Amino acid sequence: MRRSEREVKDPSQIEEIMAQAMVCRLALSDGESPYLVPLNFGLGDGCLYLHSALQGKKIDLIRKNPRVCFELEAYVEVLPAPKICDWSVRYATVIGTGRAALLEDAAEKIQGMNAITRHYSPAPHEFTAEEVAKVAVIKVMIESLSGKKVN
Repeated sequence: MRRSEREVKDPSQIEEIMAQAMVCRLALSDGESPYLVPLNFGLGDGCLYLHSALQGKKIDLIRKNPRVCFELEAYVEVLPAPKICDWSVRYATVIGTGRAALLEDAAEKIQGMNAITRHYSPAPHEFTAEEVAKVAVIKVMIESLSGKKVN
């Protein structure tokens, strides 16, 4: 990282940023061009969980190339100043890489769906077999994480 004073190295701070983020941006590639998509997400067991329709470009790309990159951001605040060129933005981000897998087992899918649900609401949810069958659940085994904080 070019600006080392902004680097977040403490794993607990990285986890806190991830816990506070509301959107995950998942980057995929087919070898020719990148594809970036914002998603809801959940965390658990050192993995990132995402859900999706059963078909679509994201699913096709994961099947073709499971290597992914993702970005999460939290604490975003615009800091206006008298001159527009002096404006700034305060934020914290985590960027990670990993390997995505499409979960097939219903119990594993429910585990992922519960991780996503817990991220946004403490209220428990029971998933029906029909609900589980209607969605794809993507598990990203996280391989690397880096954090950045701009005050």
